[in-house]
Amino acid sequence: MQVRPRIDPISITPIADQLNASGDQSALTVSAIGGDNEENFTYAISGQPEGIDVETTNGQIFGTIATNAITGGPNNDGVYNVTIVVSKPGSVTKSISFVWTIENLLWKDKEEDENYTARHECSLVQAGISSI
Repeated sequence: MQVRPRIDPISITPIADQLNASGDQSALTVSAIGGDNEENFTYAISGQPEGIDVETTNGQIFGTIATNAITGGPNNDGVYNVTIVVSKPGSVTKSISFVWTIENLLWKDKEEDENYTARHECSLVQAGISSI
């Protein structure tokens, strides 16, 4: 009888929630370990902003976020619930999720009181006595 080696479960490094503007390029990579060492990982993504995809063989999340992504997502508010699925033949499929928010990150006026007196932080005047 041949003993089959123990196969560790697939584990995916969590991805923090993301905040980007439309036109930004993705710089994310899915990192996974485990599963059958004789097999390769396959990566899939769903719920992502328009213009973003995942390279199925290496987990690189790539693309440029589309201009209309600020009004996309399930509630049309630029908030996306993204799911990453990692699989390997002979191993149990694993998935993680994170929130990806797309906003217009240009200058936003906060409607604050803009009447103030500017001052210079280095306004200390040093006086001394000169020697003759």
